[in-house]
Amino acid sequence: MTKNGGVLSDMYKCSCAIDWLAEHLTYDDFVEAGTFARYSTLPGEGGGIFRDPDRARERAKLYRSLETDAYRKCGLKVAAAAGH
Repeated sequence: MTKNGGVLSDMYKCSCAIDWLAEHLTYDDFVEAGTFARYSTLPGEGGGIFRDPDRARERAKLYRSLETDAYRKCGLKVAAAAGH
């Protein structure tokens, strides 16, 4: 909500996006894909596990794509940077 202005009406838009993601990912897939997306920008060797394996890149890309679709569908601002 904070990223989108922090107004109460955005709570409904945010819950819409969460529901939309839940329709497209199992909880375990959501956690895995979200983790790869969130930490793929970590620098150095420690961040390599989140950005270097093919599965990590694939899951991060999937998450970002679904998140963007959900934001658009629910009327939220689409974040410009990766790993939002």
